[in-house]
Amino acid sequence: GRIRQLHSIPIRHCRCVSGWLARLAPSSNMAPSYQCGCNTPLGAVALLGAVCAYLRHNHEAVSTLSKVIGCSPKVMVLGMPEAGTTSLHEAFKSAGYNSVHWALPAGDGLDTDVEDIKMLQTQEGIEERLVARMVWRAANEGLPPFAYLPEDVEAVAEMNGMVFDDEVGAWGYFPQMSLLETIFETYPNAAYILNLRNMTKWVNSVNKYLRMRERMVKSDLHNLPRGVGWDDGEFLSWVENHHRRVIEEAQRRGVRFLIFDIEKHGAKELSEFLGRNVSWGQMNRLEDVPFKV
Repeated sequence: GRIRQLHSIPIRHCRCVSGWLARLAPSSNMAPSYQCGCNTPLGAVALLGAVCAYLRHNHEAVSTLSKVIGCSPKVMVLGMPEAGTTSLHEAFKSAGYNSVHWALPAGDGLDTDVEDIKMLQTQEGIEERLVARMVWRAANEGLPPFAYLPEDVEAVAEMNGMVFDDEVGAWGYFPQMSLLETIFETYPNAAYILNLRNMTKWVNSVNKYLRMRERMVKSDLHNLPRGVGWDDGEFLSWVENHHRRVIEEAQRRGVRFLIFDIEKHGAKELSEFLGRNVSWGQMNRLEDVPFKV
């Protein structure tokens, strides 16, 4: 099953995978003529299923593989949407990072904004643009979480995504929840930011912004089953549990980690943490765009 999935891996990934697997098991004589969808010979790719099982128990190998498949982000945001992720995206760009913010690209101009809303409504383009979908796909194929992001991506300002779905209500995925441990293990040298804001303001913003609360509740998210989350108490408990888990895991692993409250912190804290000059200003360019389904 793992081998079958290789038909969707871009050509640059194929060459890297085959070379990496050949180094892992140079004595293998399995399936030397196998080719992927891009017609690149993949002699050692027949080993991929066994390698995926091996990688689950070898964190160093996972980290090595992540360097040759997809991007290896230097900075990642692990908090919630509507908690300054657009501002962090702009801040990362001001510091010279190539940053992505929930979709490729998202919010970079009026035309793109229209396409963003259309994607949330119809799912058009989610396989090629929605960061959460790409991470979900990589996870299902046993690849490093960001295998399908462009290899030059350096910062991920928001990795979750939710789109309406005619059959089940909505599809959503929060990699910072579902894959938290895997992300830490795969990218141990990255800098991680937990973005926070006043929770009452956060709920109000989620309620107003492009029907985000509805998309969350109608999705089947990590620790938030479909249909759960209309009650503020259970909704806030879900978020607070995530914050607590991120802090505990980051501290336990000793990764570079910053708790960043968007209402208390700014350029000074980000610049000191990242070691680069950062510009900071709160913004969200889609907030006033009409959204109907």
